[in-house]
Amino acid sequence: MVVAIDSDRLFPLPMQQRLASGAPGASGLALIKSPHGHDGFLVETDQLARIVASAMQGSSPISA
Repeated sequence: MVVAIDSDRLFPLPMQQRLASGAPGASGLALIKSPHGHDGFLVETDQLARIVASAMQGSSPISA
């Protein structure tokens, strides 16, 4: 699974979408909504936890 952050300027969403669609075995793309850019995964721990829990249960990718 690829997890993208909507405000990430280092790895913008279109790049993450291409990665998710082209990576062998990738289960899809999940989106974290955050104003914190690339470091959003460090701040938006609740959203990330829901995405990881969903992936571990075999659910399809979600937008947090």
